[in-house]
Amino acid sequence: MGSETGIGMTWENPICPECGGPPIGTVEAILGLAQIEPDGKGAYQYGGYTEVWWDDQHTEHDEDGNDRLHCDNGHDWYSKRLDAAAVTGSVTRP
Repeated sequence: MGSETGIGMTWENPICPECGGPPIGTVEAILGLAQIEPDGKGAYQYGGYTEVWWDDQHTEHDEDGNDRLHCDNGHDWYSKRLDAAAVTGSVTRP
């Protein structure tokens, strides 16, 4: 699987600062609607189903806009995603 644009991603600090491992993914936030049902006593219980809103999925960022990365050893860190043109040396012209 690749990105929608076909351009790979890279980061300023792609190596975990704790263990030196590579990232295995970005930490994502996904919203959804958890079904609730009345319990017959004036309260509600979870109904056992959540509708995931995939179109709202986004990568978690810090206050500076850096991506939250995760390594195979369970460590998270933040790093700036580099512009694809800067990495490949290519320039898109109108």
